Amino acid sequence: MNIPDTVLAYKQQHHMGRFAPKDETHKKKPEVPVEITVGSRCEVESSEADLKKRGTVRFVGTTKFSKGIWIGIEYDEPLGKNDGS
Repeated sequence: MNIPDTVLAYKQQHHMGRFAPKDETHKKKPEVPVEITVGSRCEVESSEADLKKRGTVRFVGTTKFSKGIWIGIEYDEPLGKNDGS
């Protein structure tokens, strides 16, 4: 039974989710709002007051695990859970 006013019907009609074409060429490539290049130096603000982390951009691009543009940064000093230990 196919009910017309459901999320499933909407996805089928608009070719979304599992009903989207498998061809990757139809997808619009996300744009980076600012020119950020691998090797650039950066400073990352923290939620902690007066704590700013400095590092080098090591990755800019899309990933398989999430949508959008991701930027990977190698910090100058070992901080947090990714401290190299």
